[in-house]
Amino acid sequence: MPGHKGRAPGEEFWSEAFKADLTELFDTDDLSEPGGIIAESLSLASGLWGSENAFYLTGSSTEGILASVFAFAGGKTVIARNCHKSVYNAAALAGAERAFILPPFDKKTGLFSSVTPESVIEALEKAPDAKLVVITSPDYFGVISDVSSIAAVCRERGVKLLVDAAHGAHLGLHGVFPGSAVDAGADIVIASLHKTLPSLTQTGIALIRDASDARRFKKYLNMIRTSSPSYLLVASCDRCVRLLLKDGKKLLEDWRDTVSGARESFEGLPGVSLVGAPDGAYMTDPTKIVLKVPDGEKYLRELAVRGVDCEMAFGDKLLLYTGLGTTDGDLSRARGALEEISKNLDAVPEDRSGEAFSMICAALPERADHSDETERVPVESAVGRVCAEHVWAYPPGIPLICPGEVFGEAAADFIGSFSGRLVFTSGGDGETVAVFK
Repeated sequence: MPGHKGRAPGEEFWSEAFKADLTELFDTDDLSEPGGIIAESLSLASGLWGSENAFYLTGSSTEGILASVFAFAGGKTVIARNCHKSVYNAAALAGAERAFILPPFDKKTGLFSSVTPESVIEALEKAPDAKLVVITSPDYFGVISDVSSIAAVCRERGVKLLVDAAHGAHLGLHGVFPGSAVDAGADIVIASLHKTLPSLTQTGIALIRDASDARRFKKYLNMIRTSSPSYLLVASCDRCVRLLLKDGKKLLEDWRDTVSGARESFEGLPGVSLVGAPDGAYMTDPTKIVLKVPDGEKYLRELAVRGVDCEMAFGDKLLLYTGLGTTDGDLSRARGALEEISKNLDAVPEDRSGEAFSMICAALPERADHSDETERVPVESAVGRVCAEHVWAYPPGIPLICPGEVFGEAAADFIGSFSGRLVFTSGGDGETVAVFK
């Protein structure tokens, strides 16, 4: 295997890719039990991020999140309410009950602020049998939490700390950016290499401090990952690590300079303003550029027409997601397109951008009802009913409402208004939602 034998008849474009699409051979090592060139590469990765143990992920951060929760969740897991859907899915598959941490919500910016150590303490006091705390840092918009203090809280209570750092693989690699969750003392850190660094989509890395934790993680990782991993992806991880070790200092400095120079230029555009750090944020990742515009969806479409692909729009927010490959020219084109759009768009819709996140603050159950006795009802009829499915907007993939939470009027109204952007996990059509009978 594979069947193409390194050849792509009639497909010149794919010829080099097919040659590199290998599997476990005598000299290519085994990703599940590395002892040769993959083990050597992982040793380099451990040194780069300052972790004792490293594992390449070919299923991106989701693969690492699943393995971590299976390995360390126990009976109950404390989850920051703004975590990615993969954390919720992992807890559901592992049969772990959930207790929530609610990060402060800043109405001015429409963003969550940092998870506080005090909120972790409070959550663990309410869930003394919890074995795992999961937070996201940095989050999708670049908000970073005080991982060092949170890690200290978890150590005092004998609880593992898992940090979903999918959006922050670059942190800690150079002093021009904030430090990493690894440096801050998290037990398990999961990062997506492809999101900000030069690596193929679907590549990630798990960084684990303790050797015994690493052995347990590896056991579950090998249970859930494919037994036929793409060696194109493994090679991409290796190339990324070696490039950073060789040229990382200059590449990261150039990236910092590129983004810093662009920020001021966006601020002066008509109808466009930079969204600053939410109130109380511990720190933010400067590579994420969040803009406030009159209509995020319209701007997203108009940017695409002009050859500028933006990461995400929601309400009046526009997220420019930069990476190591971002150039001055990229951001200059974005600025020019935004200036042109601003001159031609004058519709200013009602600002509801914060509603999507603020409404999830209404009900935070310590556990979800796992009953199968459900029914589907029109969204507008769900007010006062207990939700029986996850509903989220993707991106960013943060559940707007979870099973066990009660629909308020704001939740039903918002979901009804934005059904085209939302995902209903029980197969809903956007007009109906699953509730418990």
